[in-house]
Amino acid sequence: IDVTSHDSLLGFRWRETVEQTATAVEASVAVPTAAFQDPPADVWTADGVFQPGALRVNGGKTFEFVAELDVGVSGLETVLSGTANSGSRYRANRQHDGTGGVVLLGGPTARQLAPDRVLVRVVNPHSFPVWLVNGPGALQGEPAIVLAATTTVQAGETAAIRREVDGEGSITHVLKLSDNVWRQNVGATERLVRFLANNFATPSPVAQQVKIVPNLDVKLGSVVRLRDPEISGLEVRALVHSVRLSGVPGALEQTIEVQPLPPTMFEHDQLLAGLTLGDHDVAFAGQRLRDHDVNPIHEPLEI
Repeated sequence: IDVTSHDSLLGFRWRETVEQTATAVEASVAVPTAAFQDPPADVWTADGVFQPGALRVNGGKTFEFVAELDVGVSGLETVLSGTANSGSRYRANRQHDGTGGVVLLGGPTARQLAPDRVLVRVVNPHSFPVWLVNGPGALQGEPAIVLAATTTVQAGETAAIRREVDGEGSITHVLKLSDNVWRQNVGATERLVRFLANNFATPSPVAQQVKIVPNLDVKLGSVVRLRDPEISGLEVRALVHSVRLSGVPGALEQTIEVQPLPPTMFEHDQLLAGLTLGDHDVAFAGQRLRDHDVNPIHEPLEI
């Protein structure tokens, strides 16, 4: 969206958003701990989750449910055995209280949906209903599905990663990131905090009360190009983060607030089009790498 001085740009003023700077950035990180199990350890049981007699599968039908685990797992045993006493397993019976005959099914399956969520699928190939309960013994009649895995993962101790920034002259403000279970690597968290600290260390320029000819296509998140080709030569792309409409019938007014966007590689290429490396060296003599990303509200380099 073009906003040009001679037809749609009516006036604006710049300021720096000092209140948006941060004097410190802080983020928490919890490094998970893994435990390896040989043989595979039980990580979930139906006993205590389902009521006795609730796990009924009618003849020729399929029964599915999602098991919520207390820990994250890896190496889940995905096929349940009807005879084994360890690993992922089940028991099926012709009576809801476990007093009937033992029934073997076609191998119920477990599919991991998330580190701590598993989809269990049970198919009854028989013509009669079966109940997934234990037979004669201490647990007779209790729900009988057990999931096992070779690795369990639990959240470790939470640590805070903090980085101070040079906020001299700015309002004291600590940017604290909300807790996130996926933030599990100390090195990655340190890089994130360092990146944010570098970006929030200095105020960002914004143009406030940019008065334009009313244009209802301009919305929050729109990218506009502010241009004043006749007087200042200003041309800058900016992101709209405030839109205000006011006035009376027949005299509508619209003001926006925008934040300049850094030059794109395409604009950089346009600036240097047709120049030699020698021209480039002259233009950037004495400049540092960080000066290369010219603030779009400053005077452009003369080349």
